[in-house]
Amino acid sequence: MIVFASTPGQRQMLLEYLARRLESKPQDVVGNLAFEVAAVLKRGAMRGAVLYTDFRGIDVELKIAGEAGWLTRRTVREAVGYPFACLGVKRLSLQVHRRNKKARRLAERLGFRFEGVKRDAAPKGGDVILYGLTQKEWRNGGLFKA
Repeated sequence: MIVFASTPGQRQMLLEYLARRLESKPQDVVGNLAFEVAAVLKRGAMRGAVLYTDFRGIDVELKIAGEAGWLTRRTVREAVGYPFACLGVKRLSLQVHRRNKKARRLAERLGFRFEGVKRDAAPKGGDVILYGLTQKEWRNGGLFKA
């Protein structure tokens, strides 16, 4: 289950959590753009966080991170389905460090498609792989579809 931050303090706490898990700084994770962040709860405890940033009307970027065992089918359906259902976007963007093979496999399993490489774009060095998922692809595909 994901629960959206309702106060500035909660938003900041979740952003700092994501930044630590992504080995980055809060300002590098969200930049200067408006964002929405949600906690991922499991058995009442926070186990992860979901960030939606760089909203451009038809597209929004998704960033997720958490502890071992945090990701469930329900969490994925909620995290990926929210921007389509509530923000009205037509696509989601996702960036994954090239060396993070588990995250890349998960993105592909969820139906995200490879769109390119941002060379030397990772905060601690290395390349970032760009993925995209359209609303149509989400509705029509895969194990985790809405």
